Amino acid sequence: MFSFYVTEPSIGRGQGLARARAAAQLAGALTIAGPAGPGMFHRLRALGVDVPVFFDGLGYTGRELPPPEEWVRTQRQVGETTQALLPGVYVHWDATSVAELVAAIREQGRIAADADASLLISLDARYLAKQTDALLDELRAVSRPTALVLASSGDPLSVGGAVAGLQRLAAHVDDLSFLRTDHGGIGALAFGAKHASVGLTTTTRHYAPTFFNPHKDNEPSQRLFVPQLMDWFKARDVAAWSAAGLAFSCHLPCCNSLRLERFFDPDNDATLHNMSALADLASRVLDANSTNSYEAHGYFISQCQTAMQNCGLGIVRGLEKPKRQLTSWALS
Repeated sequence: MFSFYVTEPSIGRGQGLARARAAAQLAGALTIAGPAGPGMFHRLRALGVDVPVFFDGLGYTGRELPPPEEWVRTQRQVGETTQALLPGVYVHWDATSVAELVAAIREQGRIAADADASLLISLDARYLAKQTDALLDELRAVSRPTALVLASSGDPLSVGGAVAGLQRLAAHVDDLSFLRTDHGGIGALAFGAKHASVGLTTTTRHYAPTFFNPHKDNEPSQRLFVPQLMDWFKARDVAAWSAAGLAFSCHLPCCNSLRLERFFDPDNDATLHNMSALADLASRVLDANSTNSYEAHGYFISQCQTAMQNCGLGIVRGLEKPKRQLTSWALS
C-alpha cells in the first residue's frame, strides 16, 4: 500500500484540504501526522474522501498523547483506519550496544499485543545500516505489524548500508511499513514492505530530531521530484539546467508534457506534479509486485540505474556525482 504523509496544519485550511483530497485520490490512502489527526479526518470525509488512513501521533517526537489503549481506540473510531498505531517511541543510537533497541522493540511489542495494534518506532538510521541483524531478529520475534520512521540529520538512506538494510527488512519482516519517508519508501515496497508513506515537504520526508542540529535550508525555491533523476531538486536548479539546454518534461496528466522549469515561478504550484509523479512510480512498483516480486524490485532498480547514467554521463550539469541513496539503490 502507498500513501501520502500529511500533517495536521497542512489539512487545516481550505487549500490544504483540497491538496489532501487530491493526495488521497492519487495514492489511495493517507497517513495523517499529529495527535488531532483522527478528529481532523472527518473534514476530509465530508469532502468525500473514503480511503484507508493511518495516524502517526508523533509520540516519538515528544508530543503528548493519551495512553496507548485510548489512542488506539481513538483511531478506531475512524472507520477507514486499516491498522491502529501505538503512540510511538524513539530509539537513540548507541554505537556500543543494541540493548536500548532490543528493550524498546520488546516493550512496544507487548503493548501492541495487548492493544491489538501496530508498533510505531523511530530509530536512528545507523541501526538500519549497522545493526541490521539485530533489528531484523527483534522485529521478526515480536511478530506484530510494525511502522518505522528513520531518523537522521539528512537523508537517512544516505547512511552507508542503510539501503541494503532496508531491502533486507522489507524482504524478511512481515507487515512492515515505512512512514515519513521519501521516494526510497517506494523502493521498500518493491522489496516487499506492506506500506510506505511518502512526504511532500523536506520535514515530512525525513525525521531530524532537534538534537541532531539538522541543516535548515531557507531557499524559497520549490522542490521538484524529477523521475528521470529519481530525486528531489530545487526548481531554481531545474530552470538553470533548462537555460543550458537540459530540459525535463512531465508526461503525466498533471503537466501534459510541459517542462518542469515552469515551477521556478512560485505562482505555479508544484504539489500536484510531485504527487502525481510519486503516485505513478508507486503504482508501477505495486503493479509489478502483484505479478512477481522480482519484477518489482527489478523495475525500481532499473529506474535508479537510468538516473545514475543521466547523472554520471554529465547529462545534468552539477550532478556528476550521484547522491549516496541513488548510488546504493542502483548498485544493489
